Amino acid sequence: MVTIEEALKRHINDVLATMLIDIKQDVFETSLANNSYLDRSDAAKYLSVCTATIDNQVRWGNLTKYKLGSSSRFKICDLDSLLTNTKSA
Repeated sequence: MVTIEEALKRHINDVLATMLIDIKQDVFETSLANNSYLDRSDAAKYLSVCTATIDNQVRWGNLTKYKLGSSSRFKICDLDSLLTNTKSA
């Protein structure tokens, strides 16, 4: 039998998990709207691919990586071009 406290803890955890997902989505959408650069992880999400695919596209010369300090960034317009060129090929 589930106690009220256990049920309440589960419900709170479910609500918090949902809120975290919503916050991550909002941050991602804000990044797309306000910035012309994405990090490797967000670039992969933007193209619906894994990060290894981003690495491969850079290695093959199909995508330019911009270094900002110790981090790598990718222009959204370059990602769009890569997507367009890949679809038409």
